[in-house]
Amino acid sequence: MSHIFQEAYSTNLVDGNTKSLRTLQTVRHDARARAQIKSILQQPQIVKAFQMIEKEVSDEKLCMRADKNCCTDVGMRDYLFQIILSFNSIWLRPALEVLFNQIIPRTNAEDSINLYRFLASNLTKNAQLADKFGIQRSNSELNTNKEYYKELHKTVLLRFLKLVVVLDESKVQSIIDNDPCLFRISQSLHVPHGLINAMTLKSTRDAIAMFSKEFLSGEGDYFRHLSSLGATFKYQQLPVDEYDYSIKKLTSDLQNGVVLCRMVEIIANRKKEIIPRLRVPTVSRLNKIHNMNVLLEVVQSYGVPSNKDSAKLLVEGNRDLLLQLIQDIIFKIQLPLLVDTELIQIEICRIRKLRSKSVKAARPMVLASTAVDLMLQWCQTICDSYEVTVSDFQNSFHSFVVFCLLVNFYLPDIIPNQAIKFDSDTGAKDNYELFSNALEEIGGIPQIFKSSDNSIVGLDDSTAIMLLGFVCMKLIDLGKDCRSAMRIQRTWRQILYKRRMAAQERSVLVLQRFVRGGLQRLRFQRMKTSVYLLRSSMESSLIRRSYASFLNRVIHLQSWVRMVSATKQISTMRIVSKCLSNGTLRINERRQQVLEMKHRELIRAVVITQKLHRGKVARTEFRTKKTSTMILQRIWRGHSVRRSVQKMAAAALRIQKNWRCLQQMLSYRRALENIISVQSLWRGVVQKANFLHLKSCTIRIQSQFRTFCAKRILKVLQANQRLVAALKCKDARFKLMDLKKNVIFAQKMTRGFLNRNHFLNVKQAAIVIQTNFRCQTKNKQYMKLRKSTIQIQSQWRTINQKTQYQLLRRSTIKIQTAFRRHATCMAYKQARGRLIKLQAQYRSYSQQQAYLLARKRLIQLQSEWRRYSAVQTYKAQRTSAIKIQACYRGYSQAVAYQQARGRLIKLQAQYRSYSQQQAYLLARKRLIQLQSEWRRYSAVQTYKAQRTSAIKIQACYRGYSQAVAYQQARGRLIKLQAQYRSYSQQQAYLLARKRLIQLQSEWRRYSAVQTYKAQRTSAIKIQACYRGYSQAVAYQQARGRLIKLQAQYRSYSQQQAYLLARKRLIQLQSEWRRYSAVQTYKAQRTSAIKIQACYRGYSQAVAYQQARGRLIKLQAQYRSYSQQQAYLLARKRLIQLQSEWRRYSAVQTYKAQRTSAIKIQACYRGYRQKLAYAELRRVSILLQSFWKCVFYRHQFLSCKVSAVKLQSAYRCFTQSRRFKHFRLVATFLQALYRGFVARRFVHRSKAARRIQAMFRSYRQQKLYQTLRSSAVTVQKNFRAWQQERSFQAARARLIQLQAVYRGHRQHSMYIQLRDAALHVETWWRQVAAKRMYIHARTSVVKIQACYRGWQAQRLLRCMKSALVIQRIYRGYSTRKELASLHVKAVQLQAVWRGFLVRKQVAEWKARIQKGSLTIQRIWRGHVARTVAGQRRSAIGTIQAHYRGWIERKRLWDACRQLATKAREYRMRIAEAQKQVQEHMKLGNRTAHSLELLLESTSISSTRNAITSLEMATRLSDVCAQCTVELGAIEKLYEIMRSCNRSKPELMLAKQCLQTLSNFTLYKTRFRDDLCILPLTAEALAEFIQNMREADEDAVLLAVGLLRFICTDESKASEIAALPSRGSLPTPMHRLNMTLNMLQKKIPKPTNNRKPQTPKLVVELQSLIQVIGQNK
Repeated sequence: MSHIFQEAYSTNLVDGNTKSLRTLQTVRHDARARAQIKSILQQPQIVKAFQMIEKEVSDEKLCMRADKNCCTDVGMRDYLFQIILSFNSIWLRPALEVLFNQIIPRTNAEDSINLYRFLASNLTKNAQLADKFGIQRSNSELNTNKEYYKELHKTVLLRFLKLVVVLDESKVQSIIDNDPCLFRISQSLHVPHGLINAMTLKSTRDAIAMFSKEFLSGEGDYFRHLSSLGATFKYQQLPVDEYDYSIKKLTSDLQNGVVLCRMVEIIANRKKEIIPRLRVPTVSRLNKIHNMNVLLEVVQSYGVPSNKDSAKLLVEGNRDLLLQLIQDIIFKIQLPLLVDTELIQIEICRIRKLRSKSVKAARPMVLASTAVDLMLQWCQTICDSYEVTVSDFQNSFHSFVVFCLLVNFYLPDIIPNQAIKFDSDTGAKDNYELFSNALEEIGGIPQIFKSSDNSIVGLDDSTAIMLLGFVCMKLIDLGKDCRSAMRIQRTWRQILYKRRMAAQERSVLVLQRFVRGGLQRLRFQRMKTSVYLLRSSMESSLIRRSYASFLNRVIHLQSWVRMVSATKQISTMRIVSKCLSNGTLRINERRQQVLEMKHRELIRAVVITQKLHRGKVARTEFRTKKTSTMILQRIWRGHSVRRSVQKMAAAALRIQKNWRCLQQMLSYRRALENIISVQSLWRGVVQKANFLHLKSCTIRIQSQFRTFCAKRILKVLQANQRLVAALKCKDARFKLMDLKKNVIFAQKMTRGFLNRNHFLNVKQAAIVIQTNFRCQTKNKQYMKLRKSTIQIQSQWRTINQKTQYQLLRRSTIKIQTAFRRHATCMAYKQARGRLIKLQAQYRSYSQQQAYLLARKRLIQLQSEWRRYSAVQTYKAQRTSAIKIQACYRGYSQAVAYQQARGRLIKLQAQYRSYSQQQAYLLARKRLIQLQSEWRRYSAVQTYKAQRTSAIKIQACYRGYSQAVAYQQARGRLIKLQAQYRSYSQQQAYLLARKRLIQLQSEWRRYSAVQTYKAQRTSAIKIQACYRGYSQAVAYQQARGRLIKLQAQYRSYSQQQAYLLARKRLIQLQSEWRRYSAVQTYKAQRTSAIKIQACYRGYSQAVAYQQARGRLIKLQAQYRSYSQQQAYLLARKRLIQLQSEWRRYSAVQTYKAQRTSAIKIQACYRGYRQKLAYAELRRVSILLQSFWKCVFYRHQFLSCKVSAVKLQSAYRCFTQSRRFKHFRLVATFLQALYRGFVARRFVHRSKAARRIQAMFRSYRQQKLYQTLRSSAVTVQKNFRAWQQERSFQAARARLIQLQAVYRGHRQHSMYIQLRDAALHVETWWRQVAAKRMYIHARTSVVKIQACYRGWQAQRLLRCMKSALVIQRIYRGYSTRKELASLHVKAVQLQAVWRGFLVRKQVAEWKARIQKGSLTIQRIWRGHVARTVAGQRRSAIGTIQAHYRGWIERKRLWDACRQLATKAREYRMRIAEAQKQVQEHMKLGNRTAHSLELLLESTSISSTRNAITSLEMATRLSDVCAQCTVELGAIEKLYEIMRSCNRSKPELMLAKQCLQTLSNFTLYKTRFRDDLCILPLTAEALAEFIQNMREADEDAVLLAVGLLRFICTDESKASEIAALPSRGSLPTPMHRLNMTLNMLQKKIPKPTNNRKPQTPKLVVELQSLIQVIGQNK
């Protein structure tokens, strides 16, 4: 009992920081309380009250006093906290956690200290306000900002009022289990600065009164003010609630009955059912007896026996009876409610299923039905694995071994198996100590004994059962929690492993990409540098060689000229040498010095001119390329602009065409609807006139009919009197029964008529509803079409504006770039102008003079030498360049194409060798075939020569044999023809005879039928007269009845039609008025849209014309400037040419003097150039060798690095594998230590770990294989390059061999073909001779065939004449036989037909007699039926009139009721329209809710704003457009992401999602606005992952919204390509994880039944498929 009250009223729970099972219990208790209080907050009256309070506080109608600052004044703050802490912490803690949306930590044993600290840090301080006003959070108390404290006081007041309202409503509804007191009972209160006296409050009104007395300002009757806002304070704490339920003495504390009643109320969970009936305080004996009687009355309903004197005995303190009553309460009330039999059965089945696959098969067990037996079976099932027998509660539980084993089975960490002592004599106390310590750690189970008590050995049955009940339910719950926690851990580990592997894969891919990119960049840089070096070296070598060749030619010329001049001068110098020897020596020395100086200056000038010339050539090439590219760009841009303009014009024409069609269609529909409305009005008028006419006619007919009916009623009454007199006869009784049946039939007919009328009325009403519904649907379709057209127009206009703006922007950018480029070029040209002019003049003049001089002197003499030397040098350079290019291309292609090219090269080599081999074999085969054909032809010719002679002999013999065979065949054919003709004539005769017999029989049958028809027509006429008379009589009677019925029905139907027409006319009028209003609104709106469109088009056209004019001006200025610049450039070049020509003419004289010096210098320069070329060649070879070494070294280092990586990866793999092996061994040893079921579980976990290890090893192996394959490919490429190099060398040798072999083969083939041609000529001659012979032979054969055909025709004519004679004779004989047979057949037919006619006549006589009898019988029946029908019709008319009167009365009453209801509804609608306020309109509500959503921070205001936005976006597209423009969609996504799994926040997220899904109603209009990447994808994917089990409908909404966004392929591709942020997974990864988790929860198929796939799984699969297709 103490345990029950301790669990119900304990406030100081276990510390939340400690990790134990008690902590789990405390957390569950707190979570349950928070959930209950959140449900209170979601009630509509509480929500409305909070909204009103927030409005009052914000409007400062409720405000705090300015002179009392509870935030800075410590005394006032403590006073406020004492008011709040006067509430019981059991109620206060969850309320504060829900209102502040924070979890209060349990750092102190006293919960009041924790609550005080929380209030001090959250109630009187506000971090958001501090940030708003720019106040440091640490120094917020020292601030003097009045606005800050004003806002802070508002938040304090609002939170305090909300707290009190929530606590009052929670206590009134008793949402917490056991319903403890709302206010604190103890007088002391623990706070951080010591122990103080607590306030004693007894009601929530007292708390509000104390608060308003000290803190509120300007308030009179505050309770009235708060009750007007919807906040009512009802709770009042009574003395019964404060009763002390602590038990010190059993009899004295329990004899008043209050404690026992409270205990039964807690156990049975009957809140406020027993305690209110008690009399407290129990000051007298009668009160105690009354309380005991109430207790016994409640207990008796649960089956506890009691006597009349039991209450008195219990009050007097009978201990035995009291203990028996407590025991009965425990065993008959608490134990059945505590123990769940179904849960225990499921647990037993689960344990036995786990043990079913063990070595020892479990013995069969039949589950009991009672709770005690089930608990015993549960203990037996668990203890069987420990080999401990449990037989009963008396002997098996006294040593506490079973209890310890139960705890060890579920919680092996609390009681290990080694600590249990199985000796029942010595280990009972130790086992109990273990068990009691375990109970303290678990919590929630009462302590029956103490460890120091000696009575624990003698544990009785009742105590063991009670303790076992608590232990059983607690351990089963903990087992479920442990299993669920293990499942969560397992799935979480899998998720972590997948994330880790995905991160590793991504990192590996990034590293691979980085390394490959670096290698490619290095390779490219090397290739680039090598290309540049090769190019520069080749250009320099080519220039040097051309220059060397030129110098060589010049030197040769100089040497020749010098030699000629020297020979001329020698003769003169010999004469003067003697006298001028001394002078010439000095002159020569001086001349030599002058020549050397001139030579140096000339070399320097030549070098300068070469540099200038090369620069000029490069600049001219660059300028030409630049001008060509600019021209191409200009052409392409003009083409693109023209193309875009054409597209825009075509699109505009299409839109105009569609718009005109739409306008025509709308005008046609309007005209059609107007015509239909006019027609309906006219038809209504016509129907009304017809109805009035028919109504007057029917009234007259009814009056006449009623007089007639009165007369008939009198006659019927007289007939009834006669019938009553004649009822004594038997025939009268039968007639009365028939009359009764007829009356019943008439009743059925009338009821059916009434039912049909009711059905027709219902049908007509349904048709009216259908017409209205169809009109509404058509109107909706029209509105949708209109919206879509407006959207298309707006989008098209935006596209036009965008394209025009982009075109203008591009053109301006191009002009700006061109102008800036031109300005920079001009500046650069002006800076370099003088230098360029000088250089250009010098270069052009020097080069032109050198070229012309060399050309004049060397063209004739050295043209052949130049050609030869140029060819030789070109060949040498080309061969070297080809070799270098071959090596370089082979290497670059091997690197670029890697494995594929190497394999292709191998395949090509094999294929080429194979193809060459096949070609050789084919040629050889063809030659062999030619030889064989020639031999065969020669053999055939000899054979044919022999065959022709044989054919001649055979032809003569065959002609003779064919003539003999022909004569024999002709004789057989003649015989066959004769037999066939005789057979055909016989068959024709038989057929003609059969047809004659049929004609005779048909004629006789026809004559007999005619006689029968004549007799039958006479009988039919008699019958027709009789039947016509009877039918006329019946028709007259039925016609009278029908006329009566028609008159009634027509009057009723006309009345109904009039009412229906009136109703439809009213509906049509209302619809027409609504339609006319809508049409006027649409017309105004369309005119406004047209005006807007015209104005926008005009403004855009004006802007376009202005921009076009500016562009044209800029283009004209630019063109004039460019033409001016071109003219200046041409003028400048002409001036330069003139100056150059003048300078050239002056230099020619100087060049003539320089030629002699140049001749001397030529030899020396040639020698210097040769040396320089040799040095350059040596340096290039050294550079090539150095770069090859560097490349191979880098390749070797890269291979080495990859090998090192492979080794490290393999070592890491082996180490991880060893570690996993050791870990598996450790887990296996732990599994052996635990029980059988635990071993099974560990085996499974071991298998899972092995699978994981195998998977990881597979991943590592795969990674190793990829690295190894990359290394192998590198090696393969290098080897392929080497093999290719060797292959190229071998290929060159093979080509040479092939050339030799092909020449030999061509020669041999030529010889063979020559021989074959000779053979063919001989064969052709033989063929011509053979053809001539065959032609002669065929002509002879034709002549023979003609002669033989003439002979055969002659024989055939003779045979035909003989056959005709035979046919005539045989026909005559057969006709004669047929005539005789025909006469005999006619005689037989006449006899047989006479017999048949006599038989038919006898049958007709019998039928006539029978028909006369039937006519008599029918007439008599008809007379009887007419009499009965007249009587029945009379009765039916009476009933019809009566029922018609009743129905008309009922219909009039219903019409009156409907009219009154309609008037009431109209009045209500008018009152509601009068009461409509401005702020309640949809637009104003939408604007207000958007302001709240974007600015407010409270949850309630956000929820209200989202609710109103959801309604507005669903009803109006204009509100949706405003929501999009104000940026509320991003806010909604952020709110969704910030929500957790609590119920209110889940509802808030669902409302956000519903609001967002409303935008999908407008199709693709807001699809781009809904997609805010990456926020949209991440928010929706995270919501789907988190809420997949909480709310399936919300998850389906999120999936539908994301799928709607993904209908745009670009958005889907962007979502699929979104990267991960940090450690967070991508949206696609989240969706795949959610799908995998949902698919795992689908039950496996059993037998032939396949489980149905949930809708959420199907939608997720389709969504992932849509995103994956656009990835």
